[in-house]
Amino acid sequence: MLKKMRWISLFFGLMTLSSINNCYFNPIVNGFLNPLEEEKNSGVFWGLLGIPSTEFNITGQLKSNAGVAVVNASIKIKGSESLTSTTNDAGRFHITGPSGSIQLEVNDNGTKFTLDLLVMPPMVSLVTIGNSSYTITNLESYPATSEIPSYFDLVASLPYEGLVIIDEDYMSIFGTGFYFKFSEDLETVADYDQWAAQNFIVSPTISFGSVANSTNAIIIGVAMNTFTIQTDYTLTLMPGIRSVSGKSIKSNTIRFRIESLPL
Repeated sequence: MLKKMRWISLFFGLMTLSSINNCYFNPIVNGFLNPLEEEKNSGVFWGLLGIPSTEFNITGQLKSNAGVAVVNASIKIKGSESLTSTTNDAGRFHITGPSGSIQLEVNDNGTKFTLDLLVMPPMVSLVTIGNSSYTITNLESYPATSEIPSYFDLVASLPYEGLVIIDEDYMSIFGTGFYFKFSEDLETVADYDQWAAQNFIVSPTISFGSVANSTNAIIIGVAMNTFTIQTDYTLTLMPGIRSVSGKSIKSNTIRFRIESLPL
């Protein structure tokens, strides 16, 4: 009887030890039992959920608040000297960083400010920007192991995001129509008027005039009487806008307002 009791005690002892070990190697429990292991085990935990813990390439376009690409600005993750990117002719940057909340430091020819981003791959959101003279568009992320994509970007535009038109400004801004400049030459199309109507969508609807194009820019005529005062408009650029190399532009949404018009 005594021998049998010893075997039972040994059995339950081994089971208890096994449970403790299993708990210890559980990445959640281990974070409480051994805080030093928490960071190392976080990758295991996210892996179990099917979310790999890794770094990502983060990209976007830095522009002035007038919608013009900011060129040759340096952008780095705060506290890092090695992870630095310089914006190209389209204002686009590529920088490697972790998922979650990150802060970027921007230096535009001596003008310094910060960007707070929330990286939830493949989406990236702007949380705050430290200088209202700038904006960030087309934020996204992709695996750091991937080849850097080649983008076809909008470099400058009239209207631009947040533009408010008042009567004395109308002719200087829209006197020749809507203007769009791109990072590459545009593909040639057979009917530019039809192409513009299909790929530059304005809500509420307005009427376009004739279209004038150059290699990498386009002007779309817009009659003043097609607008309504004190009205907010949304302009969407569609993927049918393509470069000669076949790249489509990512959908861009530009919101502007017609407050008043010349009499």
